[in-house]
Amino acid sequence: MQHDDDEQEADQPRHGPLNQRNYASVIDQQIAQAEAAGMFKNLPGTGQPQALDDDRNTPFEDRLAYRALKGAGFSLPWVEQRRDIDEERLRVEAWLVHANNRWPHLNQAGQEQLRVEYTAKLQALRSSIIDYNLRVPPSIGQLRGVELVRELARLGA
Repeated sequence: MQHDDDEQEADQPRHGPLNQRNYASVIDQQIAQAEAAGMFKNLPGTGQPQALDDDRNTPFEDRLAYRALKGAGFSLPWVEQRRDIDEERLRVEAWLVHANNRWPHLNQAGQEQLRVEYTAKLQALRSSIIDYNLRVPPSIGQLRGVELVRELARLGA
């Protein structure tokens, strides 16, 4: 008899302070019931990877609005600019690796040409970062700038 009462109590949502007998919330119970009834089987996208947008640069409280804009084909200029800067940093880094591989085989004029080219790439990246930092909302935070002297020291190293 006591066992039947416990089963009936388990089916009823609990209110009041939580204890070992009523720890499951009403929502947890509804989800469990729906799952037991098979309501989550054969849903669209089952077994497919989730589409995780790269929104780590977006404040948490703004993500829903930005996702809605993105879904409608719009994007904020500073979001696109950040993506462009990240891609440009990767291109400059790859260029530096290639240039450093060539460096020992070049004469002084060739090395100077690489230095001029690298300086131009760094200055363009630096300008993009400054422009981005002027546009980005304060809650996002600014990007660290390019330190030309330190970066130029990496060429030929």
